[in-house]
Amino acid sequence: MLKNAGIQSRKEAVQRLAAGEVFYYKGLELRFDPSRYNPFRWGMEGLKGWSNYEHWEAKFEWYENLGEGVLCWVWNGNEIERQLRIVTWYDPSYDSRFRLRSGAWVEHAEPMTAEEMKKFLWVGTPPRS
Repeated sequence: MLKNAGIQSRKEAVQRLAAGEVFYYKGLELRFDPSRYNPFRWGMEGLKGWSNYEHWEAKFEWYENLGEGVLCWVWNGNEIERQLRIVTWYDPSYDSRFRLRSGAWVEHAEPMTAEEMKKFLWVGTPPRS
């Protein structure tokens, strides 16, 4: 998933690239590769698009945008015992645990896929009897 990287200046863009972040703009990947003559690479070409840094996007993890909550498979220890719950919070300082809507904490969470939702949740109008 991509979201706006929130870059405020060219200096910040260069610092974040040099720190190893990868950005995307109009389907192209922007990265720092010190092994090349031109270390700032834009796709397969040299860097272009510096004037558009405010539109660059970065990948983010699903748990960085939980909003009201995300329907997830959650479990502690053994994945066989996973259950569907709504995850509302992620705390990297608490052993990277996830908090559920119920207030409980779990070690692991994985969002339900679109295919699983189609399988487990009814979509459309129920059939008439």
